[in-house]
Amino acid sequence: MKIYKIIHCGICSPIEPKNIVQKIADEYPKSKPEIKKLKPNNLECVYTPDLIKGVILEKEPFIEDIPFNIHSYSFEVGHTTFLVEMNINNSKLDLFEGTDFFNFSAQLKIDDKSFENTFFGLILEFMNKTYSLQDIVKLIENSSLIDPKFVEKLQNELLTKFGIDAYICGGGLGIEGYVVNNNITIIVGENFDESEEGWENIGQNKFQLFENKAKSILNLYNNELEDQEAFLEEFIQKQFIDGAHYGFRVLIMDWLSSIKSEAKNIRKNIPIQNKVFWRNYREKIEAWELYFLELQTDLFTYTSQFEFFTFNCFNENYINKWKTEFLPKKEALFRNTEMARTGIENLATPGKTHDEHSLQLETEKVNERMLMLSFFAVSIPLFGAIIAPGIAPLFKVYAAIFLLALPVGYGLFRKTQKKQNEKKSKKLELQRILDELIFIELPELDKGLDELNKEEEMSGSSKDDLLKIYTSQKRFVEQQIQEIKSKL
Repeated sequence: MKIYKIIHCGICSPIEPKNIVQKIADEYPKSKPEIKKLKPNNLECVYTPDLIKGVILEKEPFIEDIPFNIHSYSFEVGHTTFLVEMNINNSKLDLFEGTDFFNFSAQLKIDDKSFENTFFGLILEFMNKTYSLQDIVKLIENSSLIDPKFVEKLQNELLTKFGIDAYICGGGLGIEGYVVNNNITIIVGENFDESEEGWENIGQNKFQLFENKAKSILNLYNNELEDQEAFLEEFIQKQFIDGAHYGFRVLIMDWLSSIKSEAKNIRKNIPIQNKVFWRNYREKIEAWELYFLELQTDLFTYTSQFEFFTFNCFNENYINKWKTEFLPKKEALFRNTEMARTGIENLATPGKTHDEHSLQLETEKVNERMLMLSFFAVSIPLFGAIIAPGIAPLFKVYAAIFLLALPVGYGLFRKTQKKQNEKKSKKLELQRILDELIFIELPELDKGLDELNKEEEMSGSSKDDLLKIYTSQKRFVEQQIQEIKSKL
């Protein structure tokens, strides 16, 4: 019996298909990735048949050797769906139902190498290789949180080095790695007893397609390879819609989290008359509005495109049910998007209130110009005294010195005062960043490391990769703390 299990991964960041092709070809030399348009909607993806070929060796809970092929479909939005193709005995079907299959520790044989891993671990390895997760972490380590433009510079470096056009979500990059496995098991080319309870006909035209919703099983009777490929392409597109929405939901939640964090930060800093902080804050919120506009534009572009998708394998009744179940998720996404947009607008209010700093600066400039004019007015009699005959030369020298010293002395005093105020404001801003790193960022990373160390179900290699990422992030924060302390 041929079956397929489905699992997804992604990073919630756009990446050019040609870059995906090159990356997969480099990391998986035996694979043949190609840009393909899935029918009937001409949805472009990078299709890699036989990305990984191997055998599940006989070992509990598997009682026989099971050959498997992993096929991947990678999309521009930073989402990949995998089909794990296997041939098994009917008596063992219950072992592959549900999500536990991907977490089973199995003895795998790939390219004449035998090792223990899970399919979840293989997918994490794909993410790390194809989306350059370890390299991204190293890139972040070489950045500086003190630089107000650090996120924009990091975004540009990611695009230049890895072809990843990451969204900016608030104060950080919207790169959110995820691996999602669902319950679905697909069976092809096998006939089941249609009278068995729970089966529903969901196919149309020549496609004999049935679903057992209680068991999350799809069964395609068609034996023709062409029919099976047509069905799988439509199924992948349906999964892509769910996956793309999931990615956008994660990014919008990142925005809401950033807005909440920024609101708390602003509430604490409202009494502080730090013009460096408020100047940076106004510029930051203006940039946030543009960052969010980029994400919102792509979100609406993709979701509008989904409205026109058609399906030839699934009957109308099934598609209508799916759309009915999907509609609340879509509406929730749009509501959260509107909440985020409104939140950013509200964050701009304190900055507008503190525009008095800018007004005060302009007022000071006008006052200084008026004062200089008064100096010139006062200097007219002195200048007359200097050039007038009959006045003692010593008095003329004193008058000239006073005439020059008064405006120069005032100018030097104001320049020194401004430098001291600017230096004080910069120190206050550095102290604020330092407090955030010490009392918020570092404890959160320690908590994540502690939870990951206590995780028992995750396989060794997958756990090690995540531990490396968390450890690198902690090391980066500690480096930034030391850098800021050296400047205070």
